[in-house]
Formats: sequence, structure tokens, C-alpha cells
Amino acid sequence: MSTTPIHWLKSALVPTTLAFAISGCSAKAGTPVANESAATANVFAGTYLFDVRDPRSDFGKAHPQEVKRYSSTFNALLAGQVKLERTFVSRITSGPSTQGEVLDIDGQSSVVHVTCQSHRCDIERMGLYYSPASNQMGALLWSHCEETILGSPSATALATLRRVAKLPERTAQDIARCKKVSAAYE
Repeated sequence: MSTTPIHWLKSALVPTTLAFAISGCSAKAGTPVANESAATANVFAGTYLFDVRDPRSDFGKAHPQEVKRYSSTFNALLAGQVKLERTFVSRITSGPSTQGEVLDIDGQSSVVHVTCQSHRCDIERMGLYYSPASNQMGALLWSHCEETILGSPSATALATLRRVAKLPERTAQDIARCKKVSAAYE
């Protein structure tokens, strides 16, 4: 991780800024392929999303191929999402994030990041997973009081992202609360 003041500041603010935390998670691997996947996914463990996507970060310099592969998969995931504004994508991916946590998703070790838009974490949040062995990525976005699925995550992956990112349920009560909070930001 970078030792520049901005990275220190972001990492210092993450625990206090985010209302969600990932805890008690571990990778489950049982086959040689899964073990290889776990080793690759573990490279991303403990990293922040902004470091994983930045080839100039300390992580990017140490793992240039992994960053290039992750970034191209991330860009492909978002390329088909015309309704997502590019400025929103840059705001949500540069806001506070949890450190990457390695989880078993569909039998593959995957790194999971949760990120949100600064000062709007309660209504603009995204759970994202990446499986290095298969180069697959999927995300679940809660924005504008709507849930958007990015990529083709399985039902198991979606349930994991909902749980880890602590996304609101799609109930009338949660949507009403979200709209009330959104109006306060405007």
C-alpha cells in the first residue's frame, strides 16, 4: 500500500466512514485449481479498490499483470452499462472502500470489494467480486434507490454481495427511506 498521505488518509477514514465492515470471511479451496485460484485471489486480499485499479500504486508496481487484467475486466464489466454515468462510476470507485476480502463464490476464490460514493455511502454503494482463475467479475450496485446488477453474477454471488455490502432490501420501507435521504442530499 502506498505510504503517501492521501492513501494514509483514505485508509484511516475507511473504518470510521463506512457503516459496513467485512469480517469473519475466509477462502475455501479444495482442489489444486481452487488452490491456485486462492493464491491468485490472495494477491488482492487486503488491497483497496483504488490501489488495485491504479498501475502507479505500490500494489500496481508490484503486480502489474494482475492490475492490468483486473482493470480490463472491470472496464469490460462497465462498458455495457450505458445508463451508468462515467462521472458516477469514477466517484463510486474513488470513494471509501473496504480492503479486498477473499471469499469462495461459486467454488472459486474471489476477491470482494465494497465501495461507496463519499458522503453518500448510505444510498450509493457497490459490492464487487473478481475471480482471477476465470477472469470473471460481477457487481451489485445500490444507486438512486435502485438495485443494478452488473455482469452475470449467479444467485449465490448476488446473495454474497448483498450480505457483504449490506445492501438494503428491496422493500417499500427501505426505498422510502432511501428517497428521503436522497432528497436531503439534493
